Amino acid sequence: MSRDVREHWSPVARWSLRLAIISALILIYAVVLHRYGFITSPAAFALIAGGCTIALMSLALGLFAILTTWVRVQRGLRFALGGSLLSTLVLAYPAMIIGPGLLLPAIHDISTDLDDPPEFAIDAANRPSWANSLEHPGGESALADAQRASYPEVTPLFLEMQTEEAFDLAMQVVADLGWKVTAVEEPVLPGSPGQIEAVAYTPILAFANDVAVRVTAVPNGTMFDVRSVSLYGRSDLGDNADRIVDVIRRIEELESR
Repeated sequence: MSRDVREHWSPVARWSLRLAIISALILIYAVVLHRYGFITSPAAFALIAGGCTIALMSLALGLFAILTTWVRVQRGLRFALGGSLLSTLVLAYPAMIIGPGLLLPAIHDISTDLDDPPEFAIDAANRPSWANSLEHPGGESALADAQRASYPEVTPLFLEMQTEEAFDLAMQVVADLGWKVTAVEEPVLPGSPGQIEAVAYTPILAFANDVAVRVTAVPNGTMFDVRSVSLYGRSDLGDNADRIVDVIRRIEELESR
């Protein structure tokens, strides 16, 4: 009798591993298809959410199977451990990104200048219907208040230089970052403003963000303003603020060389 019990396989353990493999394949499928432009961002989000849901189911079944195979002396512990480990790995990356972002406001449009943010030359008619709007509500809006409270480090940069030189610095930073430039407005006259527009992609998942870097002549120098807007998603999980701070830091480092 004991021999029969020991040779009985746990179906829960097997399903834990199967679901873990399915969830991993779904996430890989979503990343590859989105990076190469075969699916839209909403579709990628849906696939990722579905994959994570299946991974959670796999983890729950795996933990249950580990307990039951131990108590009932059933075979399948390796399947349960494998399913639990693989599902944990699948969930690890989304958890690392989403976890810290849960404490941040659900905003996706960040600018160093909230009263007069850089305006994009992108034709709204050519943007996907699911994309976020590029219209900024201004410095007296709830969005601006949320940004000031959560990202006080996002501020303009002032440097004592001509706008032409400042524009060249900004162009070099954009090139170093490998962004896709979509529009360039050079300072045509001494003291005239200039602006660079580009698309920045997130690592791995390659979600797009519209970025504008503006240089404006002010007394005794030039003011740098940067705006970054997520193409899709209600919350950027702090990504746009990090991007702006990085751009400002890089410009300062170039200027100090």
